[in-house]
Amino acid sequence: MGLRDRLTGLAVHAHLPRRTIRLRLTALYGALFLASGAGLLGITYVLVSHASSGCYTYRAPSGVTVGLCGSPSGAPGRPPTGEHTQLI
Repeated sequence: MGLRDRLTGLAVHAHLPRRTIRLRLTALYGALFLASGAGLLGITYVLVSHASSGCYTYRAPSGVTVGLCGSPSGAPGRPPTGEHTQLI
């Protein structure tokens, strides 16, 4: 049996290992981990968007306030009023 025969034999009989319970549980736990991460990210997004009403402000150490407001439709909103307000 030559090298060529062994290589073609390996290529013909190449297959995935059997689906053991260990592999199935790993896939199940991986899918549950991804789904719970996506759910947590979605819940956090909804809570932050409702708490901020679409307006985000940042006060720099220099005292300048930068504000960004937007509506759900994508149209720009009005920034909060105050001293040194700058719209991004």
